[in-house]
Amino acid sequence: MRQHHTIQFVQVALAIASGATLGSCADCGQGIAMHCSNDDDCPTEYRCVDLVCARSPGGQDSAAPIDASSDGQVVPTDAARNDASAADVNAGDSARPDGQVPDQQPLDRLVPDAGSTDSAARDQLATDASVPDALIADAALEDAAPHGHCPGNSDPLPDSDLDGIGDSCDNCPLVSNAGQEDFDTDGLGDICDTCTDGDGDGFGNPGYTANTCIVDNCPAVDNPGQENGDGDGLGDACDGCPADPAKTAPLLCGCGVVEDTADSDTDSVINCLDNCPLTRNLSQTDTDLDGQGDVCDTCTDTDGDGYGNPGYSNNSCRDDNCPNDSNPPQQDSDWDGLGDACDPRPNEAVIGFTRVTGPVQGCNGASLVSDGTDLWYLCHGQKRIFSSPTGATDSWTEHTSASSLGSDVYPLMGDSAMGYDPIGQRLIMSRWSLSGTSEHVVYYNMSSDSWTLVRRPGNPAPTSNQAHVVVNGWLFSAWIGIGSSNNLRRFVVADITPTFFDEEYSGIPFVANEDSPQWFSNATKMAVHNGMVYLIKNDWNTPPLSPPTVPGDQLLRFDPATFAFTGITPAVRLETLPFELGGGSALVALPAGWAGLGAQGGMLVLSGVTPSDQNGWCPPATTCRADLYAIYDVAADLFRATATLPANFGGGTSAAFHKGAVVIKMGGSENYYFYIARPVPN
Repeated sequence: MRQHHTIQFVQVALAIASGATLGSCADCGQGIAMHCSNDDDCPTEYRCVDLVCARSPGGQDSAAPIDASSDGQVVPTDAARNDASAADVNAGDSARPDGQVPDQQPLDRLVPDAGSTDSAARDQLATDASVPDALIADAALEDAAPHGHCPGNSDPLPDSDLDGIGDSCDNCPLVSNAGQEDFDTDGLGDICDTCTDGDGDGFGNPGYTANTCIVDNCPAVDNPGQENGDGDGLGDACDGCPADPAKTAPLLCGCGVVEDTADSDTDSVINCLDNCPLTRNLSQTDTDLDGQGDVCDTCTDTDGDGYGNPGYSNNSCRDDNCPNDSNPPQQDSDWDGLGDACDPRPNEAVIGFTRVTGPVQGCNGASLVSDGTDLWYLCHGQKRIFSSPTGATDSWTEHTSASSLGSDVYPLMGDSAMGYDPIGQRLIMSRWSLSGTSEHVVYYNMSSDSWTLVRRPGNPAPTSNQAHVVVNGWLFSAWIGIGSSNNLRRFVVADITPTFFDEEYSGIPFVANEDSPQWFSNATKMAVHNGMVYLIKNDWNTPPLSPPTVPGDQLLRFDPATFAFTGITPAVRLETLPFELGGGSALVALPAGWAGLGAQGGMLVLSGVTPSDQNGWCPPATTCRADLYAIYDVAADLFRATATLPANFGGGTSAAFHKGAVVIKMGGSENYYFYIARPVPN
C-alpha cells in the first residue's frame, strides 16, 4: 500500500521537475494532485502529463509545446520531458532564502533507490529544496489515508475502522475487530451485532455487550417460547431438572431431591437414594413401589386403596381384605374376611337366622339382657319378666311381675332399657312416675325374685329414657331430649338403695371436641364393649334441620371415665351408619372372631322401623328400611358387612349376645317371635 503512494509521489516530483505546474484544489476538486492515465481523465484545460493532470495553456486540444508563461505556470516541452537534467523545478511563489531559483536537479535525485521504502523516499524528497513543501505535505496526507485488504485480494481498499480489513469485506466496517469474530455466523461481527443469537430463536446469547435483544435462557437450544417452569432462569428446553428450581441437572440424587450424600443408617446407600434413610435395608425392597422401603413403610399397599397388605409388620394402616384388588369400601358382604372385589362368592350369608316362639304375645316394648347364664326378657307394657338358658321355644320361665309396684309407675321403660348389675345381681331401670310428681329407679333382684321402687321427689325428666348399660360401677342411660345438654345420665350403682339414688347428667357432642350436644330419640341405643360405651343415634330433630347438622346416623364411642358432669363428655364419631335408624333399632357387642371379626370384636346394628316423630328423621333421598343389619369391626374401624334381616323388625325390638349367638326379640306385628342369629361357617 505504501509503495503505491511512493510511486505517485515520485511521479508528481517528475512532473514538476519537467517544468509543469499542478492545478489548485479548486481546479481539480481533490485538494491533492489529480492522477490520470490519459487526457480524458483530466478536466478541461488540463492534460495528462506523466500520469498527473497539468494545466495546458490551450486546453486538451492545443498542439503547441508547453512553455513557461507569464503567469508562472510551466508546461514541460517534449525536450524537457526527454531530458530530465535540463528540467527546472518551478517552486511557484516559494524561493530559497537567497532568492535564487533552485538549481536544476537530475532525475535520479527525485527517484529513490529501488530497495527503499516509501517513507524513505519521502524523507529523501523532503530534504531536497527543489521539491515544494506543499507537494511533500500532500503526499504525506495521501500516504496516511486508511487502506485495508480483503481475503485473497492484495489491492488496497478503504478501511474506515483501521483494523486492516477493507470496508467491503469487514463484518463491522465502523468498529475495529481485526479477528472478525461472528459467533452466530449471521454476517455481523459480534462487536457490532445487536443480537448475537447462536440458536436462532430471537433471543441473544449472554455475555455479548453489543446485544440489545433479550438474553436467551437456553443459548444453545432453539426455544422461542422461553418456557421456564421452575423459574430458575434456565429454560425447560435445556434444564436437566425443569421442575426443580434448586437443580439444573439430576446429579447423584436426582431432580426434586436434596443432594444429601450422607449415609445415616450405614447401609452403603446414600440418604437421597435410600428408600429408608434411617433404617438399614441393603435390599431396598419396596413391594408397593411407593418410594418407601418395606422396613419403614407404614402402609405397604400394592393396590393403592389405602389398606395395607397383610403380613407387613411395620404397617399401621388397616389390613386389606383384597390386597391385589383396589376396593376402598372394603365391602365383605358374606363376612368371610375376603372382600367382595376378590371373593368368587361374595353373597354367601354372613349370619344364619333361626326363628323361635317367645313366651308372650302382644309385647312391643321389650328389653333383653344376658347374665352369661340366662337370658332375661322384660315385657314392659305388661310388666312381666322371663328368663331362659337358651332363648329357644318352650325354654322360658316367668318370674314375679312388677305389677306389685302400683299403678303410679309408668309402664316400664322403653326398648333395651334394662342394665345388668353383676355385683348386686340386679336388673336396673330408671323412669319418671305416671303422675309426673317424681323420678324413680326400679330394679329387679334376680336372686330374691323381687322388685324395688326408689322414689326421688323433684322435677321429672321431660321425656322417657332409653338404653341402660352398666360399666365400671356406673349405670348409664340416654334420655330423649330435644336440644338438651343433659341427655346422657349416670348413676352410681352402689348408691342405688331402697331409699336413695342420685344421678349426674352430661351431654354428648355432635363430633369430638365440639360443644354442641347430640339430641337423642327412641332410636338411641348403647352397648358396652372392652370397657368403652358405644352408642348409636340418628339425626332426629324437631323440626329436622335442613341440611342436618351432622349428615347420616352415627356410631359413637366414649370412655365412661371421661364423663363430664354438667358439661360435654368427649366422644369419638366412628362411622356414619350405612342406613337410617328408627325406633326398634338395636346395638349388640360382639366378641373377637365372631363371624370373622378382628381381634377387638365389633358391634351388630339393627336398623329398626321407618323413622318418624320421636323415632328419628329420614332424608327424602334415603330409603328407610326396617330389615337391615350391619356389622362393625372395631379394629378395622369400618362396617364390613351390611345385609338384610329375615323380616321387618318393628318398634319393640331388642337384642342381646348370649352364649355365642345374638338373640333378637322382634317388635311390630310379629312381636311374638324371636330370632337366634349365628355366623354361617365359610
